[in-house]
Amino acid sequence: MTYSVLRAATGDDVAREVAARVIAHLAAALDTHDVANLVLTGGTVGIKTVKALSDAPGFGLLDWSRVHIWWGDERFVEADSPDRNAVQAREFLATVPQASVHMMPAFVPGANGSQREQAGAGASAYSASMRAVAHGDALRLDVLLLGMGPDGHVASLFPGHEVQFDGGDAIAVADSPKPPPHRISLTFEALNRAKHTYLVVAGADKGEAVAACLRATERGALHAPERAIAPSLGEGPLSAAFVGAHGEVVWALDDAVRAAAGLAEAASA
Repeated sequence: MTYSVLRAATGDDVAREVAARVIAHLAAALDTHDVANLVLTGGTVGIKTVKALSDAPGFGLLDWSRVHIWWGDERFVEADSPDRNAVQAREFLATVPQASVHMMPAFVPGANGSQREQAGAGASAYSASMRAVAHGDALRLDVLLLGMGPDGHVASLFPGHEVQFDGGDAIAVADSPKPPPHRISLTFEALNRAKHTYLVVAGADKGEAVAACLRATERGALHAPERAIAPSLGEGPLSAAFVGAHGEVVWALDDAVRAAAGLAEAASA
């Protein structure tokens, strides 16, 4: 793993700068592969980054029919719920071929099975979709976008939840400490297949978690099964510390979170 810090003044600047890099990575991937795989994220800065993709240099030059678009996680609620990441990102999703977009399943009230049971079936179906695109192999992820919460969670993998260390490609998450309680998330096993990972983080409330993760990165105290020595803020090992085992990780941080984390350099002009 290699890691670096991308400095930006605001969350909007984080979004624009990362979006430009994402387009460049996808173009490079399509130069050497038949298809590319992009994983999107939710959250305030994550959705800003997704929306910024369609305005990024080179967006219109990409053959988006060759880009598979996935989600790192999704709230398991009704398909039209404003809580869903896909609903919040609908402006961007409308600009790419719909056949390229792999939506995570949604809850269907009144259908067979409880919400928990439907989420489990949905996670299995999403895993199967990923394997199908990879012709039965583990899916190669070219670019992965992730946000991070103040508690250090990424996707819907939360500190203190042992389910976050389950294997496979996608899992159902129940009793999430952050509402809504039912979610579907990619696993660390899947996330750590990414060649380029961008953690897009803004706001002073994330500073403590960012500082802890970067200190651990420098010590090399990361990744299961070494979670007993991974950084923690009290609830359990910080999920963000387990991302990027085999690729490049870029922490894209605004001025506020860097100041709170003790990374005082201002963004370059």
